[in-house]
Amino acid sequence: MAEAALRCLELLQLVFAYQDGLSYDVLPLVRLLYAILPDQARDRMAFAAFDARFRTWFDSAGHDGLPRLCQCRVPGRLFQYALVYGHLPLIAYLHTSRRVQVNRTHWSLAAKYEQLPVLAYFFAKHCDGFHPDMMARAAYRGHYSVVRFLHEAGVRGNSAGALIWACEQGHLAIAEYLHMHGLGVWDPGAVARITRSGHLHILSFLRTHDYAGFSPIVFDIAASQGSLDLLGFFIETNVPGLGPRTLETAARFGHAKAVSFLLAHVPTTSVDTACLLAAQHGHEDVVRLLGDRLTDDCVQRAVALAMEHGHVRVLTYLWTLRPHVADTSAAMVAGTKRQHPAIVEYLQQRKRWRRP
Repeated sequence: MAEAALRCLELLQLVFAYQDGLSYDVLPLVRLLYAILPDQARDRMAFAAFDARFRTWFDSAGHDGLPRLCQCRVPGRLFQYALVYGHLPLIAYLHTSRRVQVNRTHWSLAAKYEQLPVLAYFFAKHCDGFHPDMMARAAYRGHYSVVRFLHEAGVRGNSAGALIWACEQGHLAIAEYLHMHGLGVWDPGAVARITRSGHLHILSFLRTHDYAGFSPIVFDIAASQGSLDLLGFFIETNVPGLGPRTLETAARFGHAKAVSFLLAHVPTTSVDTACLLAAQHGHEDVVRLLGDRLTDDCVQRAVALAMEHGHVRVLTYLWTLRPHVADTSAAMVAGTKRQHPAIVEYLQQRKRWRRP
């Protein structure tokens, strides 16, 4: 009779219900859950295998099976899975049964994965752990739905950084929403950081709405990157600060196309400094671009810089450009003091230098 009782599945389940430990039907789930390391518990992909098996199990076991599953030793990890995948029934059970205390990490995970029903549940239950910079964090990640949800829920908190972060990360829709509702404060220094990131659509938005921060430094940044789009935008929208320094910055970093573009827009009568910077850093294409505009004195100094820094191609071009100017004793003395092997070889070929 005892063996017959053990063969009865319904009776066996009833007996197990009064024993310590886990039910047989949740063991495969729990094994998968235990295999997830604590530092992986915020990663959606880490729960992928568990999620596939859990959904099949939940379709069969339903809400009545949750008490059996939640007997596992890591209810916090189970709660994190529910947050990442937005499984509200599991969240509600773990919370109401007091197996998990909602904290700041849980709020952050729900916001990170844009689980709006979960956030709504936390608000409705007045859960602890809400942190005031959540709107700013959502703006940083580009989670428009979370930003809008928090605003419509009446959350203000520390939204000061939301507009800045949205702009710096290139999230235009969020920036427009925050601007429309007067959320966040503005830091003029953010314009320079946005320029470095190349977010032209954000710069256009800021310029349209007269945000502060468009100083001459943005020209330097755009020129250092050789961005014709940024340079053209700043010129078209009358950003102050365009001048010789912009041209010189583009030349220093070797952006020939930017130099060519700026030559038509920069109000300058001399390009000597730009040429000297290009020669010093070995940008032959820029030196060639400026060659016809150079003074004789600039050519001599550029030759010396090219020789001093070992730029043979620049030196060759300058000598070809104006041999009578470049081929001078002063340039030779100034340019050979470091004795770069390539320069020495070049000069020996021209028979203009002897080893002392």
